[in-house]
Amino acid sequence: LYLKTAVAEFSDKNVGEDKEVTLSGLTLGDNNEQYPRRGNYRLNNSASTKGIITKRPLTISGLKALNKVYDATSVATIDKENIVIDNLIGDDDVSVNATGVYDSANVGDDKTVALIYELTGEDASNYYVDESTSQMNTEASIYKKDLSVLKNNVDVEYDGKSHKPSVSPVDSLDVTIKYGLTEDNITLDESPEFTDAGINSVYYKITTGDSNYNEATGTLDVLIKPRGLVISGIKASDKIYDGTTDVALNTDNIKIENVLDGDNVNVSVDGSFEDATVGSNKKVNLRYTLSDENASNYTIDENNSEINTIADIKELSITEGDNQTFTLGDNNEIKITCNGGLSALTAIKVNNNVLDVSNYELTSGSTILTLKNTYLNTLNKGTYKVTFEYGDNSVDATLNIVGASEDDAGDETHNVPDTGTNSNVDNSQAVSDVTIYTFILAIVAIFSIGIKVHAKRRSFWCRS
Repeated sequence: LYLKTAVAEFSDKNVGEDKEVTLSGLTLGDNNEQYPRRGNYRLNNSASTKGIITKRPLTISGLKALNKVYDATSVATIDKENIVIDNLIGDDDVSVNATGVYDSANVGDDKTVALIYELTGEDASNYYVDESTSQMNTEASIYKKDLSVLKNNVDVEYDGKSHKPSVSPVDSLDVTIKYGLTEDNITLDESPEFTDAGINSVYYKITTGDSNYNEATGTLDVLIKPRGLVISGIKASDKIYDGTTDVALNTDNIKIENVLDGDNVNVSVDGSFEDATVGSNKKVNLRYTLSDENASNYTIDENNSEINTIADIKELSITEGDNQTFTLGDNNEIKITCNGGLSALTAIKVNNNVLDVSNYELTSGSTILTLKNTYLNTLNKGTYKVTFEYGDNSVDATLNIVGASEDDAGDETHNVPDTGTNSNVDNSQAVSDVTIYTFILAIVAIFSIGIKVHAKRRSFWCRS
């Protein structure tokens, strides 16, 4: 007789020893088919026994270690993106965690990384990693680490003191630090010092005997900003319109603040009106220039300095000699004074015609015009307009020409024979030919004298 069929079932699927096993579906088989004996026996279908469930081996592969920069540890980061897990049953909940350890913490290429596995999940206790069939190591590199440094740059306002930048390693290492003013000559044991305002760079190189580190190189910034001067006390003088934006400045009360003791700085100032037109309280822009030994270490603090002031540009006017009278035949001259600046004068006109420079003289003290008697005696009796022209602005004076007596009463027409180009400007207006006009005037005068003489003779003859 033999046990032909039987069903055995553990109490659960999990690994363990002396686990309860329930037997069912027991049947006997008999090798003697002629005289069977199985009918003489009855099986107990409620029998049980003990059994063992051992852990199932897993084969793991497809892992790689990532390269890293030296960090003084042998820990490796494992890439599981392509992991393969063989021999896992169905939907069992098992996950694989993998860590790696380099053979040393030092820098090197293609270093051996040992793999360490940990199984997690609800069914993890029923499995183990079969080291004989699984991937137990891989390779990766540890690269040199760049030295971390702390830079101490210079960023100050000029104070007359020396300043130097510096650099130090963050890591606690024995290092050698060298400095230089050029990239190809970094040999100084001490960082250079700077005093004057300006922008500079200092090059450095840090080396260490630890082969796990790269040398560190770089630049340090040195910015010494110019010291701000505060300037005040500048006054602009009023002026008479002259067609320019020029202005006279009074610096008697100038005040210069924030200069360091012992420094030599000279401040010069000029300025200009915003425009040349007449007006009161007009804005005058001030411009400062620094010079002398320490000038480059300073600048103008425009936020606190006076960078503009005000002054007036007054209208042109005739201050002396307006409405004068000249008697034909006199030898005196006519002087007329305008308050405009002589340097800005562009033309002298009589009755809107440019007067030739041979007919007058100009002197400063504002503008003093002297009309020559040789010119005045060429004019006819009447009232004339004498114009002082300064660019787009002008002012007029009145000149009266009268005869010496009733017998000399001339033509009332305003005759202006001598016109030309003012010597103060490049003026190309057409003018009358003085020589021709003088010649004609002489002939008329001679003819007039002849008539008078003839008339007198006629009268004399009649009386006799």
